[in-house]
Amino acid sequence: MEEFLLIRQIEAELDAARGLVRAGAWAEAATIYRRLIEMRPDLLPARLNGGTALMGLDRAEEALDWFAAAAAQAPQEPRVWERLGAACHEAGAFAAAIGHLDRALDLDPALRPARVMRASTRLLTGDFAGGWRDLAGRGAEAATGLDVPVWRGEPVAGRALVVVAEGGFGDTIFFARYLPRLAASGGKLHVFVQPELRSLLAANWPDISFPADGDRLPRIHYQCAAFDLPIGFGTDAPTIPSSSAYLRSDPARAALWRQRMEPMRGRMHVGIVWAGNKRTVVDYKRSLNPRLLAPLLAVPDIAFVSLQPGGQCDGVLDVGAALDSFAATASLIDALDLVITVDTAVAHLAGALGKPTWLLLPAIPDWRWQLNRRDSPWYSSMTLFRQSQRGNWDIPIAELADRLRAWRTNDDPS
Repeated sequence: MEEFLLIRQIEAELDAARGLVRAGAWAEAATIYRRLIEMRPDLLPARLNGGTALMGLDRAEEALDWFAAAAAQAPQEPRVWERLGAACHEAGAFAAAIGHLDRALDLDPALRPARVMRASTRLLTGDFAGGWRDLAGRGAEAATGLDVPVWRGEPVAGRALVVVAEGGFGDTIFFARYLPRLAASGGKLHVFVQPELRSLLAANWPDISFPADGDRLPRIHYQCAAFDLPIGFGTDAPTIPSSSAYLRSDPARAALWRQRMEPMRGRMHVGIVWAGNKRTVVDYKRSLNPRLLAPLLAVPDIAFVSLQPGGQCDGVLDVGAALDSFAATASLIDALDLVITVDTAVAHLAGALGKPTWLLLPAIPDWRWQLNRRDSPWYSSMTLFRQSQRGNWDIPIAELADRLRAWRTNDDPS
């Protein structure tokens, strides 16, 4: 009877912890998983999920201990090695990460998280060929539900091709650079994107179809998920397309924003974003408390405008109610002099518009930003400000504030 009650308690605790993880409450989830390990040291789900919760708290080294214990307990479980690889990646031990991910895929070649994680590690460290190869094996063709071949660079003249967005809004904006190039090859494109982005992209490329879910399609010859577009074009560092502006906003709406900011004439107009979606698994390292922006907001003669959805910060003009679409946000960005942002969709939107953009990055960033460089090969108008110590924003914010003072005097945000 006692064993039965213990099992019921464990099941209830696991359910509660999973709900906390979905809500982004990493600390509370980690507390439950730690308690479960004390009750049942052999409880593998608690070790794996508890380690993941610790990663959500930016405690990769501690998570490594949890995953290593899980590997000792269940060395034939591929998920253990995938988690070890992810933790090594976050700790900056990239060679070890690749080794663990190799082992996970040796045990289960179809383990998608391991393949995507290995792709991220390879791309971050500059191995474009290996990274794209891993992404090609992740099984994305199921996303369309179409029984047609995946496009891998074949000629598309006279052919119809469906492209499906993957990931978040920023991913869609990022990979949209490939759409005009693909359309110029003579194919007819039908591109499924998030509804919030459809009007902006359709206005930029009227010759490309952006259907809604459920719309009837003509005969389709190829399908392609967004992350497969670089594979089809064989992208490597020298052949990255459209590093300059490839999106435009509505000039009339941008003019209205300029009129609205006329009372702030004589000051530089700077858009700012300090946080992303807290439920995103990487939000723990990319977002920051707006109080940390104080050195930046103290720079005189700057009018700061919030591009932050649903967020307020003292000293920053809140226009959130007017930003009801990405098309509206794009028009506001065009009316600004500079955008300062963490790694969110706004960063990609500003870069795609060619707006001078200063991007605050964690020590281990998303693969797109690579390592140890101040510029971006994907967006020529972007300057990168990186953490030198994981979790410490003070140094890059101080550097950014110094640059902002210098820019205020010479009118050059580059």
